[in-house]
Parts: sequence; structure tokens; C-alpha cells
Amino acid sequence: MQSGPEREELTYIRRTVESVEARCGSIRAGCENSEVDGTLLLVVALIHFAATLFALRFVSSQSTPEAFVQIGPPFLLSFIVVGILLVPIGLSTVYSVDSFRRGERWARAICGFNALAVFLLPVALVMIMPARYFRAILFLVAATQVWMVAISMTLPLFK
Repeated sequence: MQSGPEREELTYIRRTVESVEARCGSIRAGCENSEVDGTLLLVVALIHFAATLFALRFVSSQSTPEAFVQIGPPFLLSFIVVGILLVPIGLSTVYSVDSFRRGERWARAICGFNALAVFLLPVALVMIMPARYFRAILFLVAATQVWMVAISMTLPLFK
């Protein structure tokens, strides 16, 4: 049985996911035929870069100075690499949209690989991140966008 705060956090996450699902239902048709997905991924990359200093300060405040000297650089590298890798995924998604519509195999492969990668991001978020992180506004905005993009990128592949 979960305690009060844990139950509240799970309820908050459940409501957030339901809100994302409702929004995806209304934007799905537009995302299937536009460059919105790739553009949203680029926005998520920008949010990730903007949040880097906040995240680094948080990690610094939660560790001793000696520990931060050890974990700070790998944490920063990991955080920056995610943002960097979101850029080519977003750009290649935007670039391949017209060719995907025409049914070109290379574009379908690029969109499929990108969709798989993006689909795994929210799975990793839910499996790894404690519920309390979903209360941070930058985190919640980025996570919501990733959920919407993951759903809207994956659905057209099954047509």
C-alpha cells in the first residue's frame, strides 16, 4: 500500500498523462501530416539545454562538494548529450516528412528509427524518474511534449 504523498504523486502523474492523451487525440491528425513532431523535438532539446543549469545546481545542492566533483562532470555530459541528440532526431524528422508521405522507404526507415527512440524516452521517464520530478515545470513541459510526439510519431507507422 502506498503512503499519502506517494499516492498524491501518482494521482498527479495519472492526471498529467490523461491530459496528454486528451491533447494527443486533438492534435494527432495534424501531427501525422506535418513537421510538428520534429519541431516539438527541437523545442524539447532547447528546454533540455535551458534546464541544464537548474539540474546541475540541484545535483550540487544534493551532494557534498567532494561527491559533486566526482559526479558533476559525468552528469553534465549525460544531460548535454541528450539535448544534443534530440537536435538531429528533430531535424531528420522534419527533413523526412515529405518523403514519408510519398512512401519512400528511406524516409519510412528514418521515421521508424526516430519514432522508436522517441517512444522509449517517455518509457524511460516513467521507469526511472520518481513522481516528484514531474512537479518541476520545465520537466513537466518537456515530458508532456515527448509523450505527445512519441504517440504522434508512432501511430502513422502502423498505417
